[in-house]
Amino acid sequence: MITLPPLPLTYSDNQVIFRTKREETELDMTAGNRQRPKTRMIHVRLPDELHKKVRIQAAETDMTLQDWVAMAIKNELDHRKIRKTTELDEGSQLG
Repeated sequence: MITLPPLPLTYSDNQVIFRTKREETELDMTAGNRQRPKTRMIHVRLPDELHKKVRIQAAETDMTLQDWVAMAIKNELDHRKIRKTTELDEGSQLG
């Protein structure tokens, strides 16, 4: 079995730093070498009709499918948090 060194190589201050593929994908190697938020990948199977509706919505809002789905998930989580907070507030007023 052949073991290869971690890829890719990153050069910083004339030093070679070996990074794993995961660590490297978590860094933004653009101007200023700023870090971007870490992201994770999920795979979702959708019925054809639902996938078509999501694609259409993403196109109508000029977003990528990935960005639209991430936004939809965030919006749903935000709404659930608001509903939960509202229910708690209403419950405390009743008691």
